[in-house]
Amino acid sequence: MTDHSVLTTSDEIADILQETLPGPREKISLMVQYAGLDFARRVTEETFEIWDLGGMLVDNGTRRRTLGGIFFFLAKQQMTDEVRRKVFPPLFPPKEKRPASDKPQASPLPPELIWEEREELLKALLTESGAAQSNKITLSGRPQRVDNRKGYVVFRMADNVKQPALPRGVPRVLEALGSAIYTVYAVPKQWKKVEAALKIPEDVLIIEGTCAYDAQMPGIVIFANALTTRALQRERYAQQNQVNVPE
Repeated sequence: MTDHSVLTTSDEIADILQETLPGPREKISLMVQYAGLDFARRVTEETFEIWDLGGMLVDNGTRRRTLGGIFFFLAKQQMTDEVRRKVFPPLFPPKEKRPASDKPQASPLPPELIWEEREELLKALLTESGAAQSNKITLSGRPQRVDNRKGYVVFRMADNVKQPALPRGVPRVLEALGSAIYTVYAVPKQWKKVEAALKIPEDVLIIEGTCAYDAQMPGIVIFANALTTRALQRERYAQQNQVNVPE
């Protein structure tokens, strides 16, 4: 790959990740140079998949990572040690090793939530539950059958979600919870905007809406506020910023 193509590709990825500062853009350029274009594009795709599912929290859980934050988190995990040292060189030279007796004691890890013990924990909260004032859900995937009724569109989707990256201490038990069923209600005007785009098998529908639980038809109901697809989302971003979006 030539220097010009590295620069062009890394600039495109940096633009779609909304990274404007020189430091992160240089890191992306080094990543394309040392890890390869396929690696950078694959991590970009995974970044948007996580973003579409609601994003990823920072380590202390106080806020959600930016698109670039998710990208660099995934890239660091997946690149080899050799490439990692080139893209993210240490700020300081390694310190001389001290004898084992001189090493400070490691701080104890915070206690993890034991999933099997949640019932006892939640019983104490049943009489002291707070009140949620709003809720918002983002769902992405592909519907199979879509029923167009007078005044609304309805379809159902079942969970097929990969285990997401979670903060330390949060139980990784997604597989044990079973598959949730989502019933989505949308207005025809919303559906017309995405219907043509979804004829492309690789495209993915993105739904934002308000959710509720339907006890009679067990599952989660989503009343869609907005429908788009990943391709339409990137096309709109590219038009607004006049950049070429990597395939």
